[in-house]
Amino acid sequence: MPSSNIQPPPDFGAAIRTDFIQAMVRVDDVLIILLILNRVLSLEDLSALDK
Repeated sequence: MPSSNIQPPPDFGAAIRTDFIQAMVRVDDVLIILLILNRVLSLEDLSALDK
């Protein structure tokens, strides 16, 4: 995909976490969100899944 389609993550304000969004890509009429997988769930979230 062309780098011109890649945009930085939006600033939603303090109420919504965006630290796990690497970038957003527009391909035609589709918006694709690129995630940083090791940041999607915190260590607390991961340990809660084990229980």
